[in-house]
Amino acid sequence: GSNHILFEFSDAPCLPYESDEAIIASVGLSDFHYRRGVDVSMPLFAMVTFSQHQRRKPAKDRSYLLTFRGTRSPGSDQTRKHLWKLHNGKDILVPCACRWYNGDDGTGGYDERCSEDEVEFQKQNYTGLLLNSKFSLVVEGFGYHSFRLTEVLAAGSIPVIVVDYYVLPFQVIKLTEIVLLQTGIGLSRLGFFLCSYPRAQTS
Repeated sequence: GSNHILFEFSDAPCLPYESDEAIIASVGLSDFHYRRGVDVSMPLFAMVTFSQHQRRKPAKDRSYLLTFRGTRSPGSDQTRKHLWKLHNGKDILVPCACRWYNGDDGTGGYDERCSEDEVEFQKQNYTGLLLNSKFSLVVEGFGYHSFRLTEVLAAGSIPVIVVDYYVLPFQVIKLTEIVLLQTGIGLSRLGFFLCSYPRAQTS
């Protein structure tokens, strides 16, 4: 009914609701089901925190151009499966380890890259990468949404969102002025694009 709000707040694939006139306040809303002016796209709140001093670290003092540390499985979206192509071991670090299959921990692997990716994954620290990155990748989690968006913002890094059809949260502020939406650019060109991004806009 028109006097009801349906809240959905879960790190799980989001299903569309038959809500009639009720407002849906949900994480992971997509363009396919979002009703502009009615529904509210919500963020997943960060699971890590940073001090004000940490998040204010200037871009010029951050060692890496772009980072991502996460996991992938046979059921992951294609973006996660191809993140390794961005990794150069220098200013772009994107270790993405194999997880969540047959109860294994990822060390055995389900494709030829798993062992190599696991080594790189263990070298890196998630929060350390966030605090030392000018830009940080945000890709799909279990749904269109991810904890990573708020965690990247909390670390003072600039989110680069590579998720098709995702309805951004924080609609009351101009989120597009502090994040980069790069759904139309190929992964192979992303590093070049970020290198050419105006330095004044990253400070």
